[in-house]
Amino acid sequence: MLDVFTKLYIATDSNPVDSRTYELCADLVELVIDVSCIYGLSEEDGAAIPYDSQSSSAIRLNNNMVLYLREVSKYVALVCVIREEYFAKRAILDFNINCFRKSLDLVIRQSGPQGQANGSVSGSS
Repeated sequence: MLDVFTKLYIATDSNPVDSRTYELCADLVELVIDVSCIYGLSEEDGAAIPYDSQSSSAIRLNNNMVLYLREVSKYVALVCVIREEYFAKRAILDFNINCFRKSLDLVIRQSGPQGQANGSVSGSS
């Protein structure tokens, strides 16, 4: 997971992160934001935002891997580097990401003051 604005990675799996993979993931977040700025911005609380709950991207690399980005919150993107054969089961991947998004939203809501939403996850699918 990457912070959308600073491109810091927040979480990763147990594999070591190499700089090339990190740069690809950070570049993908930038690409999604740049394309969204060109082709359409969402509005939230009167402010234009280039990144929303429908933001996603999939890029096939030449080494049989796929970079897949999905929005988790308006500040966090999940970027997966997975093999092409696993990406073929995209519906299962999207289902798991949506479950993660809902769980993250629940944690944020319960950790806020008096259990109120505090920067809750945008959108739900």
